[in-house]
Parts: sequence; structure tokens; C-alpha cells
Amino acid sequence: MTAYKGSRLRAAALLMCAILTSTNTVWAAGKPQAFLQQQLPLSIIITTPVELANPGNGSVSMFGRQAITVVFSRPVIALGSDFGTPAEQQKLPFQLSCRMPGKTRWVTTTIARFDPDADWPSDLACDLRWNTSLETYDGVPLQLGPTPPSVRLTSHPLQMFLTDVDSPTARNLTGGLWSPFAAGAGQLPEVPPDGKIVLSFSQPVDPRMLQSALQFALLGHPPSPPSSHRLHLVPSTSTSTCTFILPPLAPPTLLPLSPF
Repeated sequence: MTAYKGSRLRAAALLMCAILTSTNTVWAAGKPQAFLQQQLPLSIIITTPVELANPGNGSVSMFGRQAITVVFSRPVIALGSDFGTPAEQQKLPFQLSCRMPGKTRWVTTTIARFDPDADWPSDLACDLRWNTSLETYDGVPLQLGPTPPSVRLTSHPLQMFLTDVDSPTARNLTGGLWSPFAAGAGQLPEVPPDGKIVLSFSQPVDPRMLQSALQFALLGHPPSPPSSHRLHLVPSTSTSTCTFILPPLAPPTLLPLSPF
């Protein structure tokens, strides 16, 4: 009987040692592992634009008011934890190196979204930097995998188009039949001395800066002082289309507009 009790005590002691060893292993990192942490790590499932998760050419092109969205494999924030939390205290999955106005919010506990307040500017050179220290609400760290920690955001350069030329004198002399583009496609438009040049741009611009930067030149004539070739801006509320008037020319003649 005594030997039987001794065996039971030794078995109980061995079982306790096994439990303590297992517990110490789990707590070795200072905190217990989250539910299914090994089987379901925190990772990026999909993004918009989709190239953000795996930029093949090293950069991602942005346009208009395109939003940035990222979907994670696990809940990053606890349900309802974002309500009433100031924006500067929100857990952010990424940051932008440029000062792009906009708002980042959690659509769900697994989906974050950045909505710009304005169009992405032309000639953009901005880095999206993932928060490599991001964790879920229960402590699972982010694993980027094939996604680089920083992605370059770009946009198309600013483009300028000569969309129209208006000349009251030419219209009156031709009974309204005059066209600045009568020479055909690929040819420079005809600009009479009283011509108004209409320029359109792919992005909003500051017309006053254009007025100080643009000038015209007469084909086949020696260069003149830049001040004599300044275009006069017609006041307008538009920031994507600007109308300019040629300064007085001598002698008055029809002339083609040279490229800017």
C-alpha cells in the first residue's frame, strides 16, 4: 500500500513538472500567444491599388482622388475601439512621406482606408511606409512577407494642351469660317495678332505663375527681350483652363504659334 501511494506521488510530481515546463515555454516571450497566432499570422491580404502589396516596377501610380485601402488577415483593432479616439491616437497601418491632405480610418477591424481630400498632385514623389511595428489588438505582430517596407507613389507629370485660338478679326473677315487648325493635324495653329490662346492643363495650376513663366516667339525672327513676348492673362475662375492674349505685334500679320 505504501509503495502504491509513493508511485502516485511521484506520478503527480512528474505531471506538475511537465505543466510548469509547458507554461514557462508559453510565457518565455513575456506574454501568451494569441489564438491561432502560428496558423494565422498578421499579414496583408490585398490592397488598392493592388500594386501596393507587391510593386513589380518599384512604384505605384496614383491619380484623381484615388483612395488607399489595405485588408489584413486578422483584426488589428478591437471592435468599437476606434469610436471616440482622436485621429492622432489612432493605430495607423502606414504613413505617407508627403503632406497629402486626407483622412485615415478603420472601415472594419481588419480594413484601413486613406481618403485624400484633394486630387493627387502631378509629378508626385511620395513614399508609403508600412508600420512594421504594427500589431493586432491581441498582440500578433505584422509580417510583411514579400511586401517591401516602403513603396514609392508617383503620378503623371503636368501636361499642357493648346485647345483653342480665338480671333474676332479673323472670324469677321471670313464670315465665321476661320479656324486656327485649318493647316491640319500635326501642324501649329494659326494665331492672328488679336488672338486669344486657350491652354488646358491636366492638373489645376496657378494662372499668375503661368503668366510670369510663359512667353511666345515669332518663327524665323531673332530673339527679342522676354518682356516684350509676355502673354496677358484673361481673368478667370478656372484653374485648369487659362486664356492668354498676345501683346501688340508689328507688323500685324497672321503667324503660327511656336511650341512652349
